[in-house]
Amino acid sequence: MLAKPKDFIAAIAPAAQSLHKKGGIFASVTIAQAAQETGWGKFIPKDMDTGKQSYNIFGIKGKGPAGHVKCWTWEEEGGVKVNRIATFRAYNSFEESIADHQKLLFIARYTAVLKAATPEEAARQLYKCGYATDSKYSQKLISIINQYNLKQYDKGADTVSDWAKASWDKATAKGILDGTNPQGSVTREMLAVVLDKCGLLEAVKIPQEVVDKLKEKGLITGDHPAGARTTWGELATVLSRLE
Repeated sequence: MLAKPKDFIAAIAPAAQSLHKKGGIFASVTIAQAAQETGWGKFIPKDMDTGKQSYNIFGIKGKGPAGHVKCWTWEEEGGVKVNRIATFRAYNSFEESIADHQKLLFIARYTAVLKAATPEEAARQLYKCGYATDSKYSQKLISIINQYNLKQYDKGADTVSDWAKASWDKATAKGILDGTNPQGSVTREMLAVVLDKCGLLEAVKIPQEVVDKLKEKGLITGDHPAGARTTWGELATVLSRLE
């Protein structure tokens, strides 16, 4: 489907970058994983009977948003490779495939991958966390990242927005935040730690009326619902307004 590395990168980089900025894995690692899995787009699962394209660039099996495709694949059984027909998830686009892949990583098992400070560390943690059984998997990803300069697609996620910088620096200096991944999403367990450090754990549940009251006092802005996700930079700004 996409035989040249540059074409493959151009097709999936925007989605990989977008999800990285929302707290997902490094874009460079996502691209490298997809390249490793599909041979730079040469071996994307396609239905053996109808020719239906799956847009499945991570080899995830099962049924996807666009159904599934059946095709031959190599699997290892008892240390021996065998060729079998398998069912793979089908998507409507590469973006859907990448988003689905990210969902698989947002479980406790892969916490170390998401918290990795560098693409290299994330690649190593993927193997350590059991994502792949190939002992050389991490090194293969790192080699792809370096050979094709994929780190350039990670830029931006580690940059603090101008409007949040003062608050971010203050929260980091006080030890409330660790100073990493400012554009990343805040999970519930991360928020619990921050609230604990601020001595605010009494507020276990935050109903919409509390959110409205915070708006009235100017602590938060916008029309987001009580359950909306935020970023570390936004949280740092709210904390600074408490003083």
